[in-house]
Amino acid sequence: MSKLLEQISKESKNLGSLLEITSSKRIYLSEYKDCGIPFFRSKEIIEASKGKDISSELYISNERYEEVKNKFGVPQIGDILLTSIGTIGIPFIVKDNTPFYFKDGNLTWFRNYNGIDPSFLYYWIVSPKGQSRIESSSIGSSQSALTIDSIKKLQIDLPDLSTQKKIAEILSAYDSKIENNNKIIKKLETTAQTIFNEWFINFRFPGYEKIKLIDSEVGKIPKEWIIGNVETICNRLPSGKVFKENELSSSGKVPVYDQSSKGTIGFHNEDPAFNVDIDNPVLIFGDHTCRTQLVCESFSLGPNTIPLSGKSGYSPIFSYFLIKNLIEQREYKRHWSELISINLIIPPSDLTELFSQKAKVFIEKSVACEKENISLKSQRDRLLVELI
Repeated sequence: MSKLLEQISKESKNLGSLLEITSSKRIYLSEYKDCGIPFFRSKEIIEASKGKDISSELYISNERYEEVKNKFGVPQIGDILLTSIGTIGIPFIVKDNTPFYFKDGNLTWFRNYNGIDPSFLYYWIVSPKGQSRIESSSIGSSQSALTIDSIKKLQIDLPDLSTQKKIAEILSAYDSKIENNNKIIKKLETTAQTIFNEWFINFRFPGYEKIKLIDSEVGKIPKEWIIGNVETICNRLPSGKVFKENELSSSGKVPVYDQSSKGTIGFHNEDPAFNVDIDNPVLIFGDHTCRTQLVCESFSLGPNTIPLSGKSGYSPIFSYFLIKNLIEQREYKRHWSELISINLIIPPSDLTELFSQKAKVFIEKSVACEKENISLKSQRDRLLVELI
């Protein structure tokens, strides 16, 4: 690594001299379909930047996609889309041939590279240096925006092409490992959810053959199961000291969780509000976002996040799988009262404990992958500063 750093000699160039910077062919509202070729906006790109599978709520027809492809072109492997309105400066690099198109205006398209490696450009954009220059080029008081002309004028410090590729390979090795860990985490979660569904939705739990189904207000349920709600199996806990994101550091002893999709919003070095581990986790519910998390390490909370412990012999692990997809955010309001109003089919606690012990094995592996990802991201971010 030190040899590579010694070899880096950079030349400052305008980004517009190194590639084509353009936008898409406008697609009108009347052209949106319920199925077909996915159509991305900033929202989808932002979700992808968080390591989530990219998905779309909008589509265009296959015929319209082919028409645009033949006349104007569509994103190819190595092309980059950059969010340009609102939350600016988030890149998405195309890694495969899965067809999609994107919204004109809120995404800017980088293609036809000349003397710059697309992966190096991606890492330059996400680096502190790249983000600083992008931010300084933005316009707008109420909402940040980037124009194509301002992006073309961005100054990038560029080593030779061979060195660019080496740097991109080093950084992408970290991201590949993180991506692989995320796939493992998703597979573990899916496996545990499959067992939960089989036992507690399909009623094919161990020994189900010997248990009769009886009538209830929600239909037939196994004998000795009851109808209750979240408060039947969970205790709502005091939140302790609540931290805002601007009060936190990027590293520290104690992570702070909130209701956002980011999970941890920062760290502090005070005593944690909750001392927990894999044997005694805490379930947290986002009052506005409805995001549910099972936390297995000591932590504190950010705003609008409700902590829950197990009650009457019911583990938070079981409760997590029971309520995590129970409601979803439809508007920005508090959802706790809605959550506790829902009727739930609740099995005997000994059966839920058996499930929790099985699920715990998968959760432990997921936690290990998540901790490794935190370390990998930290190492990658240090290298971004050194190499870019």
